[in-house]
Amino acid sequence: DAPVQIWNSGPGRWEWQRTKLVSGDFNRDGFADVMAFYDYSGGTTAAWLFRGNFNGVDAPVQIWNSGPGRWEWQRQ
Repeated sequence: DAPVQIWNSGPGRWEWQRTKLVSGDFNRDGFADVMAFYDYSGGTTAAWLFRGNFNGVDAPVQIWNSGPGRWEWQRQ
């Protein structure tokens, strides 16, 4: 099928150099998912889950946020 846009962060809102991707079936539904860890700087990191489905992946849902000063991005 032709590509379909599932999400758009908007201009200047998502930088690939601040992103670390991991794949796996995180919700155990039989579909591969993509997890994006994003560095918001200041010791804040969030995990965004793109859940896999029959057609690809869903738009991301934030499933975790470290809170300010709690996650050292450079150590990952």
